[in-house]
Amino acid sequence: MNSPSPTSLSITGAYTPSGELKMRRNMISVLMVATCLVLMVPAVTATLSDIPQGGVIFIGEQGLNLNGVTTGSQVAWWGAGRSPTTDAPSDLQTISDPKNFFVSPTIYGTETGVWYTYPDKKPAFTIKDPTLAVKAIDVRTGREVTSGLVSRGDQVKFQVETNMYSMTERTGVNGVPVTIHVTGPGGIDYTSLTDSNGKVHSLDPVTVSSSLYETDPVWNTGNAQYPEGSYVIWAECNANNMKNEYPVGGKTTTKNTTSSLTVGTGEVTVALVSTNTATTTSQQTSPISSPIETGTMTLSPTTTTITLSTTGQISTPQGSPITSTTYPTPKAGGFTAGTTALLLLAGAAIALRRQS
Repeated sequence: MNSPSPTSLSITGAYTPSGELKMRRNMISVLMVATCLVLMVPAVTATLSDIPQGGVIFIGEQGLNLNGVTTGSQVAWWGAGRSPTTDAPSDLQTISDPKNFFVSPTIYGTETGVWYTYPDKKPAFTIKDPTLAVKAIDVRTGREVTSGLVSRGDQVKFQVETNMYSMTERTGVNGVPVTIHVTGPGGIDYTSLTDSNGKVHSLDPVTVSSSLYETDPVWNTGNAQYPEGSYVIWAECNANNMKNEYPVGGKTTTKNTTSSLTVGTGEVTVALVSTNTATTTSQQTSPISSPIETGTMTLSPTTTTITLSTTGQISTPQGSPITSTTYPTPKAGGFTAGTTALLLLAGAAIALRRQS
């Protein structure tokens, strides 16, 4: 009897190591092709220099992309009291490169307002003269302390006032970058400050999104890294290179109008109003042997100025103190009524004895 001969069995589609490797290679190829297709699609990203038609631009800005304005076209400006409808333009300018436009202070510095495409007179852009100011606010007192004093340990925040916040009208822009400079004793320039919770806040830049913008309380003046002394505070905006092209105090920088803040040194004066009347009683000794009456004075409510030192101790104000004075009240001189009566009785007794 013959034994059965071995047979081979082949299953189509069965797992093999070479098949898995092939599938992985195919997947990698597909992913690479998809990545290339994504990279080939131009990205649509808004920048600070991308200006919508009719949008606001500022003197000194450079490298602007003016939408709605073509190469070699003209723009026109009408001065005060003149109308685009009835009057000839006060000025005409040719735009050689609308994708790299410079708001020259020389050309446009005195011609702010709406500029129109010409001759169709559609708004091309609106030019504004930038403004910039910065203040330091003591959070505890709520007072502005720029060019003033702040008690060591108080929290300080900054207030930025500017018309450049309108850059937020540009697509994708959430604020104008403003750098706040704080230069301390010894010329140390602080690009960031630490608050009372130990959080570090960058000052370069601060994104300003409104005409009057306030930061959080970013500066704990009690931190040991900030020594007592004077700190110079100023701000600048160099968006689209505007500060470099138009470095004017109160416009793109406040450096020409810098303010100083003194931490810890000096004293802060505040006024306190007394709410209760105070009664003061004092006595004087007198060399006169007769009894002395005590005088009493009542003080009405008054406004008192005190000085708070950096250690928190109250020092006595200078000036004449208000004190109460007592006056001795001596008895009137001469004979009393009792003495007079005794003298009369004594006289009568003597007279009666002489008669007897």
